[in-house]
Amino acid sequence: MLGSDDAETSMEISAPPKYSSKVQDVEINMDITIKLFFDKVRARFVHLGKNCEMSDWINFCGQIPLLDYLFDKNPIMRIEPPIFRLANNFSLENLHRHCREGNRNGDFLSTFLQVKENNSKLVDDSTTVLWLLSNVIAGSDSTASSMCAAIYYVLKTPDACTRLLNELRTANLSFPAQWKEIQGLKYLDTVMRESMRINPGVGPMLERIVPKDGLTLPDGRFVLRDYCGQFSKMKNTDFTFGAGSRACLGRYISLLESFKMIATLFDTFDVRYN
Repeated sequence: MLGSDDAETSMEISAPPKYSSKVQDVEINMDITIKLFFDKVRARFVHLGKNCEMSDWINFCGQIPLLDYLFDKNPIMRIEPPIFRLANNFSLENLHRHCREGNRNGDFLSTFLQVKENNSKLVDDSTTVLWLLSNVIAGSDSTASSMCAAIYYVLKTPDACTRLLNELRTANLSFPAQWKEIQGLKYLDTVMRESMRINPGVGPMLERIVPKDGLTLPDGRFVLRDYCGQFSKMKNTDFTFGAGSRACLGRYISLLESFKMIATLFDTFDVRYN
C-alpha cells in the first residue's frame, strides 16, 4: 500500500481499517508479550549469568542484495522469498480458523472481519489477508528496525544513555511501562524520533520526485534555543511512516510498541554496548 503508484487504489485499500482500533486497546496485549519476552530473557540469560545479544531477539531479518537478484528478482525464474509464503499461509490459517471457531480475544483479525462485514462491497478475504500480512511482515520488520537503531545509538552515545536512564528512573515506571507514563517523557521521545530519523524503517522505500535542478536540504546541525517551537514542524515533516494516502496504517501502534519496549528495557536491565 505504501508503494502503490495509484493514490485512489491506495486509499480504497487503506481507508476501511484506518480507524479500526484505538492504540490503547492493544496495549494490554502488548504488555502480555513484553512480559513473556522479559521472562524468557531472565530464564535464559539473567539467571544463568549470560549476556543477551539483543539484536538476536529484536531484529530477525537482514538483507543480502546479491541474493535478492538471484531469487526474488531473478529475470529467468522468480523464486519467491519463503518468508512471504510462510506469512501468507499463517494469515490464511488464522483467517479460516477464526471463521470456523470464532475468536473472543478482540485481536486485529476480529477487527478486520468486522470491517469486512461493514464494507462487504469493498473488502473480501484477499483484502483481509493483505491487512494481516501488513502486521505479520511489514509491521514487525519496521518496528524491529526502529528499536534496534534506538538501542544501538543510545549505547554508542554514553551521555545520551545516562540522560535517558535518569529520566526513566525518575519517572518511577510500572512494569511494563505504560503509555500514560511515558508519553510525556521528552528525552525518550527525542531518542526514538532521532533514531528513526537516522535509520527509518519505511521512508527509504517510498518513491520521490526530485526537481530537474536537484534538491538541497538545509544543514540544520545548529539547534537554536527556541527549538521547542519547531517540534510541530519537525513532526509534520517526518516521513518515517510515510505521509498522506501513503501513511503507514500501523504507525501509532508501532510507536507505542517501540516506546514501551525501549523504556521498559532500559529501566529494567543493565544494557551495555559490547
